[in-house]
Order: sequence, then structure tokens, then C-alpha cells
Amino acid sequence: MGGWGGYDQATDSAMAAFVDVFTTDEKLRARVYFDLSATVRSERVATSSWSDTRYTKLVERIRQVGTHKIVYGSDWPEWSPSMYGASIKAELQLSPSELNEIIYNRAPWTF
Repeated sequence: MGGWGGYDQATDSAMAAFVDVFTTDEKLRARVYFDLSATVRSERVATSSWSDTRYTKLVERIRQVGTHKIVYGSDWPEWSPSMYGASIKAELQLSPSELNEIIYNRAPWTF
């Protein structure tokens, strides 16, 4: 999702840049996918107006780029896929259909 793990202001700035470019460059938008791995961290961070709204902003960015462009990853072995899935479900206000789409998305290429 444009960062190092977790979702902070720098990561949101990176996602904002992608959103801006995607509005004018459909070719690029068609080729770029985002990995949700290690973005949702259940541990609490120092309270601030940003930390209190970080996952609201993340959901906004997910919707801006489109859930069809987000692929699920757990950052295993740090978190099991089921543990991370539970964190995503608990922390992000995604609809069941949005969550299902992200979980079952596959990148359109094979290795």
C-alpha cells in the first residue's frame, strides 16, 4: 500500500500520489496493484488525530484505487493468514463484499 508496514501519514501520501496519477493515466492504473500485507497493525500507536483516523483514510484510499486493485497478503510468518484476516476485518470498515473481493483477488500475471 505504498509503505513499509503499518499505515501512517507518509504511506497515505504515497497512496495519494497514486490516486492522483491514476486519474490521468489509465495505462498505469491498469498495470499497478497494491498488496495489503502488513498494512493493518492491530497494536495501538500513540494517540493522535492521525492515528485515530488512519484506517478510515486507508479505507478511503482502497476505494479510490478500487478494491479490484488490492491483493491480500499476510506478511507470513509474522502473522498467519487467518490472524491477519481477522485484523483486517476488525480494523477496516469494509463491506463484506469489499473484503471478499480483496481476499480472493489474484494478480493477473503468473510466474
